[in-house]
Amino acid sequence: MYFATIGKSTLLYRSRAHVHGEWEIVLNLEGDGTARIGEQTLAITAGSVICIPPKTVHAKEAKQGFRDIYIHYPVLSLPTDGLLCFPDEDHRVEQLMTMIHGIYHKQEYHYKEITGQLAYALVQILIGKLHAHSPDPRVSRIADLAIENFTDPDFSIMASIQTSGYCEDHLRRLFRREFGKSPLEYLTALRVNHAKRLMHENHHLHYTIALIGSMAGFSDISYFSRVFKKSTGLSPREYLRHVEASSPVPEDDRDPITEETPL
Repeated sequence: MYFATIGKSTLLYRSRAHVHGEWEIVLNLEGDGTARIGEQTLAITAGSVICIPPKTVHAKEAKQGFRDIYIHYPVLSLPTDGLLCFPDEDHRVEQLMTMIHGIYHKQEYHYKEITGQLAYALVQILIGKLHAHSPDPRVSRIADLAIENFTDPDFSIMASIQTSGYCEDHLRRLFRREFGKSPLEYLTALRVNHAKRLMHENHHLHYTIALIGSMAGFSDISYFSRVFKKSTGLSPREYLRHVEASSPVPEDDRDPITEETPL
């Protein structure tokens, strides 16, 4: 994806009202203040992301100063009738923009292709924000814990819930409403899907079934085999044979885990 430029500001206290002919995506890196975008005035803090449509007058100020990073796109598939502003809570926008900035200005090998792909990923995050709702933060925290720890065989999602200070049954109901799975089903699906990815890499790395199960977060090979077959319809060894023979394996493999089994 083509973008016009990307840059970082020095410490500023005020930017005068101005316009650009392109879309501008601004991430506030530092400082609390206000941003005036067209007729709207927004409170900004570190991590605030603002998408400014072309030819929209905007300005920004902060008493203690601010720094930001910005990228200009000539064309974006975002609505111009509504300002998109959200907090970069997981730092994904910051990571992508920092990578684009560093690679682009260093002009590393194939930098145009690399930054173009990263800029496309950034736009997909913005589009996702337009269509996504904000889940209950308690539910998000449980999902984040599962994603961060699913390769650890000693990690227990239920233990995390029990020590969270919230009602376990209520949190389980909220989680299922959000993700269509219980927390344990969600964790197990992460592990099964990771095991499948490892099997597709196996022609390079030659993992054993036991090692694949362990790397995917299963402490017991028998339990791994039972859960994997329940999810895919194939045992781990049968699935691996299909992969090695380049035989087609159903992509959905049935949505994993319909019943809970304690880990």
